[in-house]
Amino acid sequence: MGIAFLSLVLVGVISFQLYGSLLFSSFAVLLTSLFPLFTDQIINGPQLELYQLFFFLLTTFFLLLLIKKKKTIYSIGVGISFGLLLSTKTLLPFLLLFSTWLVISLWKKWKELFLIFLLGAITFTLTYFSFFMQGGTLRTFLGLQKYIVTYYGHSGIPYLEFLGNDLRLIFTGSWKFWDTNRTVSVYSEWNLLWPIIFLVGIYKLKIQWTKYHYSHFIIWFIILYNIFVFIVPVFPRYLLLLFVPLIILI
Repeated sequence: MGIAFLSLVLVGVISFQLYGSLLFSSFAVLLTSLFPLFTDQIINGPQLELYQLFFFLLTTFFLLLLIKKKKTIYSIGVGISFGLLLSTKTLLPFLLLFSTWLVISLWKKWKELFLIFLLGAITFTLTYFSFFMQGGTLRTFLGLQKYIVTYYGHSGIPYLEFLGNDLRLIFTGSWKFWDTNRTVSVYSEWNLLWPIIFLVGIYKLKIQWTKYHYSHFIIWFIILYNIFVFIVPVFPRYLLLLFVPLIILI
């Protein structure tokens, strides 16, 4: 519950920093707190996506401050948060996703990016301190990461068949699972709020881009993450990281 509460606080703070409106930020907090993917993580777990969301929001918070105020202390905040964010999920695909997002958001700010990536790497390594202290080696760690990444490559999943599975899930609440029978699963917590938030959020991308300069980096993340979940085999919980930024944006 604590991580969920802190995530809601960050949703409100980021929204307020972007738009300067207590009404908008309160609405974003309310909508996030009622959104099924968020409440399902609290009630049923495993809460991994909730921790990923929290560290993403923390990274977003410091990144927004860095873009607005251009102080080194905020680069440090982004770097540490970035490292913690990477520690929540499989390293390689999310490293590529979040690194691309940071590079686009801070384009040509190479000193800031160098510091962020350096601190991110240090922080990420420190999250595995216990693993290494108990005899784990770098080779073992890299081998595990390689296994996780290559698992999907050797699983025989026909990726082209599952392209856009996320859109089916957003608009119908069902998705095709990648087992041999191509089972169609239904997410019981789906409701009409999903396609409404998605469509309104996508519609407002251009409006927010023109009206609010500081929202550009969030819009870039939404674009990149839409591409990401369009390509990868999807579970409903993966969409939490898409919908919360959309809620902040609208």
